[in-house]
Amino acid sequence: MAKSEKMLSVNGERLKYAREHYGLSLDEVASKLNLKHNLLKMFEENLDFPSYAQLAKLSDFYDRPLLYFFFAASPQPDELTVAFRSVEKNIGSQINMQIRKMIEKANLYKLNLSEMYADKSVNIFEDLLSSDSVTSDSLSEWLRKKIKLPIEKQKEFTKADNFLEYLREQLYNIGIYIFKDSFKEDVVSGLCLYDKKYPIILLNNKTSFNRQVFTVLHELFHLFNKEVDVFINNLSEEKACDKFAGEFLVPNKDLEISLKNIKNYEDSVLIQRLADEYTVSPEAIAYRLLSMQRISSDFYLSVRDNGIRRMNTDSAGGNFYYTRISYLGKSYLKHVFNNYYEGSINAAAVGKYTDLKRHMFQDFRPIYLEVSSNVEYI
Repeated sequence: MAKSEKMLSVNGERLKYAREHYGLSLDEVASKLNLKHNLLKMFEENLDFPSYAQLAKLSDFYDRPLLYFFFAASPQPDELTVAFRSVEKNIGSQINMQIRKMIEKANLYKLNLSEMYADKSVNIFEDLLSSDSVTSDSLSEWLRKKIKLPIEKQKEFTKADNFLEYLREQLYNIGIYIFKDSFKEDVVSGLCLYDKKYPIILLNNKTSFNRQVFTVLHELFHLFNKEVDVFINNLSEEKACDKFAGEFLVPNKDLEISLKNIKNYEDSVLIQRLADEYTVSPEAIAYRLLSMQRISSDFYLSVRDNGIRRMNTDSAGGNFYYTRISYLGKSYLKHVFNNYYEGSINAAAVGKYTDLKRHMFQDFRPIYLEVSSNVEYI
């Protein structure tokens, strides 16, 4: 087949749906792919048809198989389209293509989990909340008991990455599944995708470990309220989630003890000391002090702006295998590989669930075992 030959069976409606799924205009696609606006419009209206090379370029950009565009049936809106609209309504603006792709990735993890645990009994976060009649007022206390995290234990963590991994493992056990990825949008610290059985939190691995800890608790409160969320830092709608995360990580009564005899709260040394004590970011401490009316909004914003976009350069070390462990989490990987070595799933399934090729398993397994055994939980 000649690459210049026109694909006369392409369904233009599906081209339009794929574009709108990512919230893109014709001009944006034309600019990205170096195609003419009017030509793309004619493709979508079935007034003209793309060549094989043009369709391959569109297929790759929209992240859809070529075959998708040849089906005659109209595309049906999926649950992600509904989720995108929900998020856009919440934030009051359109979400861009990269964040939509992150939501798609979160949805893929949800689907993987539903397959992996199809014939197994798992703890369901929503059911645990219901059985214990948990309210927003009692959530913090309930959660600390469920994940075995009294404030004294939290303070024993000396490294935020160990604290984060402890949270991931414990929350996995009560039905909240946390993954990571490298978001191109630095202002987005993370997002969550609510699901009755497999609620997902996806963290931006480019932010600091301390920031990721805060984001976990922020997104958890969204899941408690059965919400889909993209965490964008300057939205007033996010205040309730910030408040929950801040008060969970730095409880009022305990903080008051730490602040005894302090006269000047707008002190960067004090902020850093408290951040180290609670294994949180300076911003989290500043947010708590702001909510207690101990510091000004300007001082809080200066602390936030200094730290919120700091890149986390220690999480993966540039090694593909360490990156996969960081992104997927040890609890998830443990389940996948236990099933593989027990013969419950085949190599193709492992590849699907982990993005690893079969020839990588031999190199990956010892690294995974080493990393898992070296994690210093209290």
